[in-house]
Amino acid sequence: MARRRFEIFLIKPSRYDEDGYVVQWRRTIVASNSLACVNALFADCAAKQVLGPDVEIGLHPADECNTVIDVNRIIRTIGAAGGGMVGLVGVQSNQFPRALDLARQFRAAGTTLLLVSHDRAAIVSLCDRAILIDKGTIRMDGHPESVLDLYNAIVAEKEGYTVRQTIGEDGRARNTSGTGEAAIDKVVLLDETGAETDILKVGARVTLQVDTSLLADIPGFVVGYMIKDRLGQPVFGTNTYHLGKPLKELEAGEKLSLRFTFDVNFGEGSYSVAVALHEGDTHLGRNYCWQDLALTFSVVNTDKSRFVGISWAPPELELVR
Repeated sequence: MARRRFEIFLIKPSRYDEDGYVVQWRRTIVASNSLACVNALFADCAAKQVLGPDVEIGLHPADECNTVIDVNRIIRTIGAAGGGMVGLVGVQSNQFPRALDLARQFRAAGTTLLLVSHDRAAIVSLCDRAILIDKGTIRMDGHPESVLDLYNAIVAEKEGYTVRQTIGEDGRARNTSGTGEAAIDKVVLLDETGAETDILKVGARVTLQVDTSLLADIPGFVVGYMIKDRLGQPVFGTNTYHLGKPLKELEAGEKLSLRFTFDVNFGEGSYSVAVALHEGDTHLGRNYCWQDLALTFSVVNTDKSRFVGISWAPPELELVR
């Protein structure tokens, strides 16, 4: 019986220089560790015939820093084989624009893409599904934003914090991490009448209320929030430290309610809010409690002129002829 082929192309993207050209060398002296590791994993899969004894896995690793990537040839090879995929491996922040351009070409041809990266922007922009592997074990397989939130929580866990994951009514995973010295009791949005809401008009004035409980004596207490778009990209964030309102010498048993009032100068779409209770200017210091997807809301445009984007910044128009 003739064996079928499954072609796997692993690409370590390069970056663009200041003039927009892909940076490449005739030879490179430093090998890509990410490319080598992922290539080894797929080589083991090929040796073990994980796709079955009648499927031969063709493996093609390439570092774009010293190899010209022929996108059309790769697409033709996968098409001729009847199956395959492209992996973009070890994408760093400065390589993201190049990786995005490669990904668009492959996705336009209907090619399956695998991205191996720690870069949040790359993952949420390019991926429909994410898998988190920790110590060789799959910890989570699901929506990129939820998987990345768990990744951040695991990093916190390794710093001595506890991590708890729950599934909300919308099916999305919500991660809570921290020392447990303080808790987030409730997070709501209030309209101008004081009523709770999760549907906001562009330009409306709204209040984000965060109710907290102190479970231990805390010398320094800061409350912050981050609004993210549907892809998990940060839209706006701040905290009481940067607003000049840090709280000091709080005692266990106290309950605090903080209200942040602002105008919803966002574009139409779905958004989420992450909330953090911590010490100092950021939650990267001592994190008492961090909660991803503490709240979700939608923004609709019912009375403003049509516009695109995630920000509402209406201009004043002057015409000179």
